[in-house]
Amino acid sequence: MTTAAHLFTTPLRSTWNVRGNLTETLWWPANESAPRKIVLFMIPGNPGLIEYYANFLQEIYVQTKGRIEIFGAYVDISLT
Repeated sequence: MTTAAHLFTTPLRSTWNVRGNLTETLWWPANESAPRKIVLFMIPGNPGLIEYYANFLQEIYVQTKGRIEIFGAYVDISLT
């Protein structure tokens, strides 16, 4: 069975407005046939661009055969 999320090329990309800051996110949806829901949530350090880690996260997704859901987000934490 094909779900709507699996009709697109992964990762799915989105930009969210979080407290006035644009936040880039990447999403690899888990297969519906996965026996349980496991989520990997990646918040990058330095460099803080989530796109820099897209190939790494894609490889995790491929190696786990899509059995885990992966979210990656750029988070801007202002210290002022």
